[in-house]
Amino acid sequence: MELAPLTVLNKQYTIKRTLGDPGPFDIKYLGETVDSETATVIREFFPVHLVERESGKTSIDIKGGDKESQLFQSGMEYFQKESSVLSQLDHDALPSGYKVFEANGTVYRARPHKQSMSLRKGLESKGTLSEKAALTIMVPILEALQVAHDNGLYHGGVSPETVRLCQDGAVLLTGFRGAYIQLARQGGELSALVQQGTSAIEQYTPRGNQGPWTDVYAAAATICYMVTGRELPDASDRLEGDDPLADLIQDADAFSAPGVREALIDALEVDPSKRLQSAEALSKALKESSTRYDGTESGYSIIPSELEQEEAESKSSGPATGEVEVLSTGGRERPARTRSRSSRSSRKKKESSNTALLVGLPIVLLLLGGVGYFVFAGGSDGSYEEFRTRADSLYEAENYDAARQAYSQALDVRTDDAFAQQRLRQIDQMMGSGGQQAFTTRVTEGDSLMAEADAAYASGDMRDALQMYSQATSSYYSAMDIRDQESVQRRINRAEQRQDQVIAELRSGGGSDEDLDAIVRQQQQAQQARAQTIYRRAMQRGRDYMSREEYAQAKSAFEQASDAQTTDEVMDLIAQADSLLQTQRENQSAYERYRAQGDVAFQEGSYEDAVALYRRALEAKEGDTYAQEQLEKAKSELEAIQLAQAKRQKEQQRRENMKEGDIYTVVDEEATVKGGLEALHKEVRYPSSAARRGVEGRVYMQAVVNADGTVREAKVTRGVSSAIDDEALRVVEDATFIPAKVDGKPVPSRTAVWIQFRLQD
Repeated sequence: MELAPLTVLNKQYTIKRTLGDPGPFDIKYLGETVDSETATVIREFFPVHLVERESGKTSIDIKGGDKESQLFQSGMEYFQKESSVLSQLDHDALPSGYKVFEANGTVYRARPHKQSMSLRKGLESKGTLSEKAALTIMVPILEALQVAHDNGLYHGGVSPETVRLCQDGAVLLTGFRGAYIQLARQGGELSALVQQGTSAIEQYTPRGNQGPWTDVYAAAATICYMVTGRELPDASDRLEGDDPLADLIQDADAFSAPGVREALIDALEVDPSKRLQSAEALSKALKESSTRYDGTESGYSIIPSELEQEEAESKSSGPATGEVEVLSTGGRERPARTRSRSSRSSRKKKESSNTALLVGLPIVLLLLGGVGYFVFAGGSDGSYEEFRTRADSLYEAENYDAARQAYSQALDVRTDDAFAQQRLRQIDQMMGSGGQQAFTTRVTEGDSLMAEADAAYASGDMRDALQMYSQATSSYYSAMDIRDQESVQRRINRAEQRQDQVIAELRSGGGSDEDLDAIVRQQQQAQQARAQTIYRRAMQRGRDYMSREEYAQAKSAFEQASDAQTTDEVMDLIAQADSLLQTQRENQSAYERYRAQGDVAFQEGSYEDAVALYRRALEAKEGDTYAQEQLEKAKSELEAIQLAQAKRQKEQQRRENMKEGDIYTVVDEEATVKGGLEALHKEVRYPSSAARRGVEGRVYMQAVVNADGTVREAKVTRGVSSAIDDEALRVVEDATFIPAKVDGKPVPSRTAVWIQFRLQD
């Protein structure tokens, strides 16, 4: 399945050996550049469930039919897109110098090789690390993750295997696999990518919404492993029963401050919506809380040791390369723990079982539209966290009106946040049931007072009747403040009419003017107080509705306030709400029009028009989930069409330019020496004159390989000496090649080859 040693790729790289065992989606090689012999790590896109390679061949074959072929093509595009973004990232903890090219029917990603070892290998030899050493390693990793996230890329596999330690004290984050995750989602192969202890819960299901928060979980789990020496339980195992996380992290000897523990616990929330949302937030919390990390000293060092096998960038080890490093903690060295210590100040257990999260996961993990990309887009996490924190605090304080507003603001930032949506439903339910009960109580109370007042009036006790009519009016106004209903307004009108009637009868009956004036003043003061209360509460409701852009409800609330008390302020607010309502309705009408036109264009395959129309819909209604999803789908379809067109143009150009006379310069399969370069070297007879002088070196040559495998026009492009160069030409000219192929047919082509002349000890 792997490419053989000495295989030449893209006329630029020579394969030396594989690095570890092949993974489920790729094969990694240690190679070198042909011209400068620079050590290079080469990653070959090779999803084993979709492709295979016959022994002795370089090209790959698709397993299955059209479905597998389409999946493979999609995976190649994801891999190329991810590689393109990686090549543009700039951070000391990220590898640089990426080159991407196509060969053998697949895609390769190459970068300069830097001597390093994995964090896991270092921990196997040194046990645990101090908090300072762990943060010295992981803070740059978190910074590198933030750079990737800011450029629309998430890692998807942060772990002790993908964090590399270099001899100069630097760290590298390798093994980005967002492209593999996207392909695994489509092909049902996600289980092959789940990592013990560091994979977040959203990585267990194709519907999981992965993003920066996924890398935050993995980075925090890696830090815990470094400091405690114990891997976290799998995220899926933390859903039921007691979660052992708190006991593991609440190790007094492992962490310097409660803030460090709290930051890690927040980053390791199973529910993605409750987790720290950015690598920057985790890094900041750790740096501000730690009393041991200062960011100025090296917390670890890499010490060269005796030769042994160098670990590949995976769990498997490969052949020796001649240099290995061992991790040192720089400070006191601590052996690996065999058990966790009891928590001295563990968190209070949550009242509800984590099983509830298991039930809610389909909501939390649902990806709108069912499609996710390794390149993501999101809102301002900082604003979201601010609104969420405020909303949670208000909710716990049972200030549901204000909490509802804060959760709505959080949804404005992240429109698909399942937690905020769930909280809003809970608030509406609680306020609905509680409000109904309070409303009914006030109306019943008013009806009872009205009945008592009517009885007092009938018995001639006018003053008691007047007082109870006033109390009934207050109860009805309280009910109206909860729920504005016409039936309650009719009750208020009747109660106030009866009050006026009683006052008139008292005056006509010769009652004391002073007493009546006092009663009237009392009634007027009560009415004014009620009106002021109604005004204040209605104004507050109106402002809350305005902040949520619910302008129809806001206008109604302001009009209710104006009924109680007419002021310039409330009249201005009514006009403002009315104007915004008209604009909102116009925008909604435009949105519906553009959305419908976009749907028609999408269904007809006019994806360029669909993209323009969905963008217009989003201009009319910012943050609309449907339009955003359809826009991404239309862009994806348009991109696929454009890519197919570009491929056809490229193929046409290739066909036009593939010949120089009768020699093909672009081929489907390159010419190779029959038996490989090893067979070529066996034919070499070391020139005696060169041997006497101790001349060694590599001779680079170009030649034309005919369609029958014979060689012509061989020439040296970089030689060593005349004797050695002549011998190299003789060997190549006498060699038999497997000719290059175009459309499965042998064709003459140019090829590059080299022969190494080395004296035996």
